[in-house]
Amino acid sequence: MKRLMMAVGAAVAAVQVGLAAEEHLSTGLAREEFDTYYRKVVGKAPAFPVRIGTLDAMADVPADVRRKLAAMGPYESSWTAFRDGTLWFVGKEETAELYAVYHFLEEKLGVRWLKAPIEGDDGEYIPGQDGEKTGTWERGGTEAFEDYREPDYVSRSLSATGVYQDRIPEKGMSTAVRNGFSIQPMYTISLTSRDKVKNKRHWDFFRPRVNQRIASAGGGHCLFSEPLAKVFGSRDKAFAAHPEYFAQVDGKRVHRRYPQFCLSNAEFRKLVADYYIRNFDEMGGVGTLYLCAEDVPDGWCECEACLAMDDVDNRGKPLLEVSTRYAKATKEISEAIWAKHPNATIVYMAYSNFRNPPTDVTFDPRMKVQYCIGNRCWGHFLDDPKCDRNVDRLQLFRDWLKAGAEMMTYEYLTCTPNLYSPNEYVEAHDLKFMHDELRTRSWNNEASFSDSHWIDWGGNTNHVTQMNKFPSNWQWLQVAGHAMWDVNLDVDAFLADRESKYYGAAYPVMKEYHALRRKLWHANRNHMGYPMDDQRRPTLLLVEGAKEKLLAGLDAAEPLVANDPKRLSRVKLDRFWLDRFWIKPSEVIRERMKNPVVVSNVAKGVKVDGVGDEPCWTKACAIDN
Repeated sequence: MKRLMMAVGAAVAAVQVGLAAEEHLSTGLAREEFDTYYRKVVGKAPAFPVRIGTLDAMADVPADVRRKLAAMGPYESSWTAFRDGTLWFVGKEETAELYAVYHFLEEKLGVRWLKAPIEGDDGEYIPGQDGEKTGTWERGGTEAFEDYREPDYVSRSLSATGVYQDRIPEKGMSTAVRNGFSIQPMYTISLTSRDKVKNKRHWDFFRPRVNQRIASAGGGHCLFSEPLAKVFGSRDKAFAAHPEYFAQVDGKRVHRRYPQFCLSNAEFRKLVADYYIRNFDEMGGVGTLYLCAEDVPDGWCECEACLAMDDVDNRGKPLLEVSTRYAKATKEISEAIWAKHPNATIVYMAYSNFRNPPTDVTFDPRMKVQYCIGNRCWGHFLDDPKCDRNVDRLQLFRDWLKAGAEMMTYEYLTCTPNLYSPNEYVEAHDLKFMHDELRTRSWNNEASFSDSHWIDWGGNTNHVTQMNKFPSNWQWLQVAGHAMWDVNLDVDAFLADRESKYYGAAYPVMKEYHALRRKLWHANRNHMGYPMDDQRRPTLLLVEGAKEKLLAGLDAAEPLVANDPKRLSRVKLDRFWLDRFWIKPSEVIRERMKNPVVVSNVAKGVKVDGVGDEPCWTKACAIDN
């Protein structure tokens, strides 16, 4: 033990005096990406030294840079410079140097990763190869520059959900990271040391792209069930050995497909805490644990001890609100973990029927609250006072702020689903608003990567809609990824740059095409938002002449890129998305409008008894099946 402590002490001393530690996997990926794209643009390897790494692994970082970078807040802060004939990419911590390389490739070399590759379209823009002449740096020049950079959002995560775990959407996720997003392994898979062997493919792909601080240590909907399954071999075996760990419903302990648990049971809470302490042991004491519960609102324990944990106002009532019980139990689990691993990141997920702030619970200052902001409208700004959904959702956001929480979000735009929906300006506005006024520093959205292997709720694969969701919203992805690094992003200039490179010679026409799409979108006051679907998109083309103008724009654009197969295929995709996601839904609405429904007021009270023999019922007309 003494020798071990001496070795640890020597390693710490080595970092303090500037000796190099082991290189991070993200550095190797950064070096590979730089070399690949520099050669694509310039046509040869650089004629000057290129240094890529992190502060802890680079002994020769200039002293002034080391001091300034170490003092910067976010762990993905970086310094990029061309100084004394050397090109430097230095990250404060792992993955920071990777994002610094991507930013350089965009800003100095002009590379664009516009969307994930699909058949016949690599999704990229490479200056020189794609028509645009390049500047000094792009041709191998060596003018001096210096850039300190940090993200406005520390976590910018796209989480693949509802997919088969054995298929990694490498194309979609690689493109996301190149555009500034964070990613995570498939759900239920963490990046503990045992995953090096157990989930090697996931480890090899994700570990270079995921900072250990945000790497999942487990939790989420499996927070309570996973420890039981791992410790006892299965949940069935756990129930047989300790039924008292499971929820008591109608007087008996219950084990079902999506179980709830007896959170008042101190032995059960300790088992859960000990399991995640071991996970953090394997992750070096850093990583992120998500505190949640099974993804069902019912089945909560009804034993006297659990009921006594509820808010006083809710006792004796149906278990529709369990925030206080949930907060008390997870607080104890968190404190046990922090006692062993004080640098662990623990996130309290405000979700389902524990979404409201609890009463009589004081959170540790280290606790982060991830507000799962379902039921909002993504068609309107979050702070739009005319959007009744968002007024309600924003108030709950502010209620959490009053509790002193550091806020994160979990968004559901892609679950709506957002099909060919121009949400770019809403997203940019909301990211700035949440950052500046709601003190939000972490953002998450569920992701529909086109190369995922999707599962619908019936267990069947559903490729057609899912595979067209993200490509049809490539502009939104571009804006979101970059606005989280700079919430003051000039969206107009940014879109002009991206769309001009995406469409090439067809851009002048497609610029007007998308301007009309966005005008129709923002003029429409209907809502869109999970879980109540999109009431906006099917009505957009009810504006007379709108469909004809959009189709005429596509007709004019295609001849302009007739000799450019990649750009022509992109215009044709817009035609496909317009037809599938705008025109066809609007035709359904128009057909319904041929038979208008006349709604009459009910003069007298209605007895809701399932009989339906009052005149107001018998005279009502059916409008669907």
